[in-house]
Amino acid sequence: MTKSPIIVWFRRDFRFSDHEALNAAQSSGRPVIPVFILDEVFESLGAASKWRLGLAIGHFKEKLKAIGSDLILRRGDPLKILLEIMVESNASDVFWSRAYDPFTLIFENFPRLIYPTTGLCQYFTRGNHTRS
Repeated sequence: MTKSPIIVWFRRDFRFSDHEALNAAQSSGRPVIPVFILDEVFESLGAASKWRLGLAIGHFKEKLKAIGSDLILRRGDPLKILLEIMVESNASDVFWSRAYDPFTLIFENFPRLIYPTTGLCQYFTRGNHTRS
């Protein structure tokens, strides 16, 4: 039996070594699909922040390519896009680290929004917001 993939939705946290959602997905032994969605929160950023985001995404994509993976980049409504990718990939779970912005409550309710009709699951972690 084939194990269904897990989507790991990267929001602002592009770490490898101590990224809780990524580590949980990897430890499952299932295929992992890394995704970044440019949503309205990111669209509202200033030019310098968008430039830094572009650098971070570029660096992260290079790290993923070095281990034989890639980052799926999409633009738009995260809930709609995540559901589309889940259907396209046959993924049964979405893992992410919580981001503290006005849209977080929507995604904390993700399972209640999709579970009744699809049976799909999700998992999110508190994220790591320590400063060095």
